[in-house]
Amino acid sequence: MKKFKPGLILLLVVLLFSLVLAQTGEATARDLSELRVGFAIQGGIDWPGWYKQGYDAIVAAQEEYGFHLSVTEMVGFPDMERVFTQYAEEGYDFVWAHASAFEFGVPEVAKNYPDVKWLITGSRFADEDLPNVVTYDYEWRDAAYVWGYLTALMTEAGVVGMTIGEPYDDLVDLAMGVKVGFLKHRPDGEFIYNVAGTWGDPDIGREIALAQADAGADIVTEWAGTTGVGVATAAEERGLFFIAEDQDIGAMNPDVTIGYAYYTFTRVIFDVMANIADDNWQSGSFVFDVSPETLDALDFHMTDLVPAEIQEKVVAEKERMMAAGGVSELYPDISEYAIGDTDAWMD
Repeated sequence: MKKFKPGLILLLVVLLFSLVLAQTGEATARDLSELRVGFAIQGGIDWPGWYKQGYDAIVAAQEEYGFHLSVTEMVGFPDMERVFTQYAEEGYDFVWAHASAFEFGVPEVAKNYPDVKWLITGSRFADEDLPNVVTYDYEWRDAAYVWGYLTALMTEAGVVGMTIGEPYDDLVDLAMGVKVGFLKHRPDGEFIYNVAGTWGDPDIGREIALAQADAGADIVTEWAGTTGVGVATAAEERGLFFIAEDQDIGAMNPDVTIGYAYYTFTRVIFDVMANIADDNWQSGSFVFDVSPETLDALDFHMTDLVPAEIQEKVVAEKERMMAAGGVSELYPDISEYAIGDTDAWMD
C-alpha cells in the first residue's frame, strides 16, 4: 500500500483550509447590488479636476459592486442640508459628499439619520458621537511643496502666480505649500496669490493669470477647477509655464504644462465600499500623505517640458521631504508663510 509523506499531507490540509476560508469569505461578504448610493458635488461631473476625479471613482466602484447610484451636481451652501436630507428620506444607504464645504452640512443631517453612512472627502471632520460619518483628506501641502520647488528651479523672472477657487482651509494650506516650496529655494522671488471666488468660470481664471503675467510672473499655477482652465489659456497666450491642479487639466494643455498634482479618489471609495461589504464600517478621519505607501493616491508629476536634470533635483527634494515626515517637519517655521484668513472670508 502506497504511503503519503507527512509533508504532502500537511500541504493538502493547508490547501483545503485555504479553500474553506475563501468560500467562507465569499459567503459572508455582503452583496451591494441593492445598495442605494448618493453622490453630491458642488460643481459638475464634467468639470476637470476634483469633481471629475470623484465622479470617475464612484462610477468605477459602481461597475465593481453594481449598486444603485444617484448623482446630484451643483449643490451650493443653501442647498446642502436639503439635498442630504432628501437622500436620507428616500432610503439611501450611503452618501458620498465630495467637497470640503460639505462638512458644514453633513453632520447635522447624519445626526438625524444614524442608519445612513456618510463619506466626506476633503475634510478632517471627526466626531465620536457620529459613528456613521467617515472623512478622508490629503496632505495637499506636501504635494504642493514639490511643485513650488519646481517653480523655483524653472522660473527666470523669479515671479510665480497662483489662483485658487475659494479659500477653504485645505486650499489655503495647499497654496502655502507652493509658497514655501518656491520661496525657500528662491528667497528673492515674489509669490502672487489670488482667489477667484468660483470653481467654474474660465474667464475669471484667465483674467487673473493675465494680471499676474503683467506683474512679472513667468509661471502660473492653479487649484481652481474649471476656472483653472482659464489660467492655462492665459499661459498659452503669453508663453508662460503652467502647473495644473491635476492630471485632467494638465493633459488639456500639453504645450505649457510643466507639472500637475496627481490625485485620485479611487482608493478612498474602494476602501469604504469594501468596509461596507464586509460589515466593517470605519468612522473617523483618515489622511493620505505624500509617502511611498500612498503615491497611488497623491503625488506630483512633471512633463517632458522639464529638463531631465531639473526633474532629478525635484525627485530628490520630494524624497528629502518625505524622509523628514512632511513639509512641516522639514521646515518648522512654515507658519511664517501662512496665507489669508479663511474664517474672515467664510463670514
